[in-house]
Amino acid sequence: MIYTNSEEIVFEGIVIGYEELENIGKVLYLTGRINNTDCFFYLKVSKNMYEEYVLKGIGRLISGRGLIISRNPLIVEYEE
Repeated sequence: MIYTNSEEIVFEGIVIGYEELENIGKVLYLTGRINNTDCFFYLKVSKNMYEEYVLKGIGRLISGRGLIISRNPLIVEYEE
């Protein structure tokens, strides 16, 4: 799967972890689909949304639109 940076995508996934990436900050780690392709990816969300998903716990579904901000590792920035 090849994406260009800043490419708008549609995603859905299950939260399987929480991480902090250098120069990015706190992100959700998901297994799911981007534009109907199965993959693992990081999702950069607002601080409030991040805290909400930490409280909800692993296994929660999240979907929406976003922008690819990195291909290696694959990072999507959530569009609210």
